[in-house]
Amino acid sequence: MNGIGSTVVNSGRNAVSEAEAVRRTLGGDTSAFEALVRAHIDEVRAVCRRHSHSATDAEDAAQEVFLRAYRSLDSFRIDGSFGAWIRGIALNQVRTHYARFARRRERETPYEYDSADDSYVPEDRVADDAEREAVRNAVDELKPSIRSIVERYYFDEQSVEEISEALGLSKENVKSRLHRGRKVLRRLLVERATGT
Repeated sequence: MNGIGSTVVNSGRNAVSEAEAVRRTLGGDTSAFEALVRAHIDEVRAVCRRHSHSATDAEDAAQEVFLRAYRSLDSFRIDGSFGAWIRGIALNQVRTHYARFARRRERETPYEYDSADDSYVPEDRVADDAEREAVRNAVDELKPSIRSIVERYYFDEQSVEEISEALGLSKENVKSRLHRGRKVLRRLLVERATGT
């Protein structure tokens, strides 16, 4: 697996390694951190969406992830993988959110509905479950060569590098298949949502 130093992000007109972007950020260059955010926002959002109750919760969690990362950047091991580090923060963030949500729901449950009524299911949970099922069904329709990459990336939270190594494909090939998979999924989900 490649270390952070080999990954390149764009910071303005200059391409720099992520290790250099971290060093610059620690030196006060906020544009270097913005480049890190741009490079990893999609994977952080994916982790947050997978573990959140709603799209709004996921977006809030993603913002909090980068805020926490910025505050604790000096604890990052410069020879480590920034992607793995930021995904770890994302997972911790959604776990913390879930724990807080569960405690709040336990306190509020007696007032929201009669707990003896086991048929009660919150509307947002129904919507989220239906949405997850629709996505899962759409993923199942992808060609096997694309489906395996989409599943590894979104469901198993593997990085492009990890998928590349596991399947013996180039990173460009993995990215290309991910791109094709997203396009097909978007089309399938729109067709189902609109009944076309």
